[in-house]
Amino acid sequence: MSVQLSILIIPFIIGFLLVFLKIEAIHKFTNKFCEWIIQKNENILSKDIKILKFTLSPFYSLLIATNYYTKEIKNDGLKTGIRIATYLWVIGFFIWVYVIIGYFLLIITLVIIGIWLFFWLLGLGLRDTDKKEAKKVYVQQFKEQPPSLFETWVPFFSIETTKEKAAKIFSVKELEVNDDGNIFTNDYSQFPSLTKIGYIDEKGRIYDTRDTLIDRVGSIDDKGKIFDERENKTKKQ
Repeated sequence: MSVQLSILIIPFIIGFLLVFLKIEAIHKFTNKFCEWIIQKNENILSKDIKILKFTLSPFYSLLIATNYYTKEIKNDGLKTGIRIATYLWVIGFFIWVYVIIGYFLLIITLVIIGIWLFFWLLGLGLRDTDKKEAKKVYVQQFKEQPPSLFETWVPFFSIETTKEKAAKIFSVKELEVNDDGNIFTNDYSQFPSLTKIGYIDEKGRIYDTRDTLIDRVGSIDDKGKIFDERENKTKKQ
């Protein structure tokens, strides 16, 4: 037996039986139940809650209408049977409607969640692709232009005492060190141009390139301390 057919037949059978049984307690229950429904419906209508007005108020109104149209029936058994059967029909109908509405709301919610997940995963895929492309570009740039190996030493030469110590090693007044570790001075030019006089290698060793033979004249450690290695050579000689 289908659910729809059960909703129609079972209340009819129960109501039909009550017509002949004429149970006084059930008759009193229907009267009190109607009073309770009227009070509940008035409370809902007095509140500004639209969802209750559209869902529960129609349900209560049908139950109230059942009592209203059956109150003139003189036979208590017939009155009770009609009321109980109608109550069960109304309750079953609204339960069926609410289940259908809930089912469709669930489907709509799942569709929305599915769409959101689709675009979220699509966004992750695009970001992953962007990262791979960025990594590929970085690798290409690295091959074409390798990063500086002198980041450890060069920043120390922005400190005046370090520059003065290094300038003393090269016997110049001032010097500059670029990001590639090349050392320049403008002591040899009357114009504001720089002349390369040496360089620092990736291990912090300082070389003088002014002579034909490149000479190691000093070094710098990872704390920025300058060592004059000309003095050591002079002592050995």
